[in-house]
Amino acid sequence: EVSQIDVVGLPAHALPTLDHGRSENEPDGSVSLVLKQNDQAMLNNFQCEAEGLAAIRSAGMTAPEIISCQAIGDRAYLLMQYLRPAVGGMSERCEFDFGRDLATLHQQTAGDQMGWHQDNYLGASLQPNQPCETWASFVTKRRIGFQLKLAQNHGLLDHR
Repeated sequence: EVSQIDVVGLPAHALPTLDHGRSENEPDGSVSLVLKQNDQAMLNNFQCEAEGLAAIRSAGMTAPEIISCQAIGDRAYLLMQYLRPAVGGMSERCEFDFGRDLATLHQQTAGDQMGWHQDNYLGASLQPNQPCETWASFVTKRRIGFQLKLAQNHGLLDHR
């Protein structure tokens, strides 16, 4: 039987490099992974996701460790660590800490402007990230405005 590790060409000995302190392993000592796959055309989507998760981790927040992101044949693959959800869901304290950490991350990466050094994706849709001078203008132009224009271009807005 072919394992998911074999599918993406990753040698099994690479698994011990996982940062096991960030998530619980299985009771038998194995490591749970998530394998996302799609058409090769989606490789850039996966690469952007991997880069975003790496930025979150580098800021000290919890995010899956990326094992591999590559195309093999006509398929794109993203293999990452599986993080178990907290038992009982997130507490108010966890939600507060997450919000604070996310704000800190954006302050570290944005500098004087809001944005990211490259565009990424919202699902399969391009998500523009060209910098704006304020958070309000970024959200207005790059998030809400862009999605409204996308909906209009696809005939999804009712002009009544």
